[in-house]
Amino acid sequence: MIMTAANNNGGGTGFAGAEPMIPASGPNESPNGSGVPNVSNYFLMGPNQQNMGTIRTNTVSNGSVIGAASGTNSAQQQPVNGSGVYILQGMPKTRLGDMGTHNNNNSMGNQVAPSQTKYYVMS
Repeated sequence: MIMTAANNNGGGTGFAGAEPMIPASGPNESPNGSGVPNVSNYFLMGPNQQNMGTIRTNTVSNGSVIGAASGTNSAQQQPVNGSGVYILQGMPKTRLGDMGTHNNNNSMGNQVAPSQTKYYVMS
């Protein structure tokens, strides 16, 4: 089994390398700190833990005006996968390396920077 760092609202970033934007593409970042804390009674190294129900309310679109598929700029990020072992309040726990949709499903990215480096979750 592989173990990766668990996500919380304290730090870390998701990244989509080439978000299709009109007229020019660019990268998209989704900071963990913008996650709505849907897990209110479980804390990890201080901040709330994140699971697949955690929606990051805004991302940072570094491309041009609007997303080619979504028609939005810097909109929400939603997780797509999580741990198959650790279920947190009925949903899989998200971790470093897990994928998510960025800017209202305009592009796919994954968690590239850890929220913390002391607590790890098995896949």
